Amino acid sequence: MLWTFPCLIAFDFRLWLASLLNHKFAIHRFLLSKHRLLVDFDFEFSLICLISSLKDYRLCWAINRSLNIELSREDELKISNEKKRQEAYFNQFHYEDPINFLHYHLLANKSAGAFLLPELKRVDYLLMLRGDAAEETKEEILQQLKNLAGIEALFAANPAELRSKQNLILE
Repeated sequence: MLWTFPCLIAFDFRLWLASLLNHKFAIHRFLLSKHRLLVDFDFEFSLICLISSLKDYRLCWAINRSLNIELSREDELKISNEKKRQEAYFNQFHYEDPINFLHYHLLANKSAGAFLLPELKRVDYLLMLRGDAAEETKEEILQQLKNLAGIEALFAANPAELRSKQNLILE
């Protein structure tokens, strides 16, 4: 069905109707589709893994003496596992060094059968260093903590390589 108007433009009504319907369906499909916002956090901190049989408060006291800092206890870190429908609470200690612009976070990796970082099941505690000089001071801190009584082993880990690194987002 081809129509001709006085201005000599040929107009196919079926083609126009089909394009209009396709446009409406495209808008409807767009409105009904799910859109997800993917957020990729930047894990700019250093991570030291500690294996120790000491209780968290004793380890915290020993680290405070060794590094000359004042780690203090904070509210427990709550991690929810939606698949298992469980919640786990991990002890955490924090100190902010205003001179070197560093944040120290001591986190327990184990809590009532749950792990903060399941891929590091043998690790008892995690020491996170955040700030501008975190990478530079990590080696110095490793050397100071190696001589600490009560720590059986310690090593540096790369947070970017951990599967459950999202559990280390504290803010």
